[in-house]
Amino acid sequence: MGLAQRFLRGSVLNLCDQGLRFVAVFIMAPIMIGILGKPDYGFWILLMSIVGQYALLDFGLSFSISRFFAGAIGKGDDEELSILISTSFAILLKIGIGALMITVVGVVIVPLFGMSEE
Repeated sequence: MGLAQRFLRGSVLNLCDQGLRFVAVFIMAPIMIGILGKPDYGFWILLMSIVGQYALLDFGLSFSISRFFAGAIGKGDDEELSILISTSFAILLKIGIGALMITVVGVVIVPLFGMSEE
């Protein structure tokens, strides 16, 4: 399979994936509103939006890590694999601690805005 064919196939599969996600959200939204009610559904959407923003903290590292892991495994280089594991763990741990700190600060700050339940 040539590069153009693989690119076209990947693009079509990506469009199918996005389309299925759109259809799933379009179908599930009324169901979730019926189960949770409008205020709780709004809170659910807000919460999922915030959690979705944490995915940006990955900075594309998971794809890079996977690529380098595959290369090290393919070469059979155990030392490189060990270095990759420890370095990846250290970087992702620091990102996780930063995300936790952001969350804790958010939990402390949000009540200060005086939002009332209605």
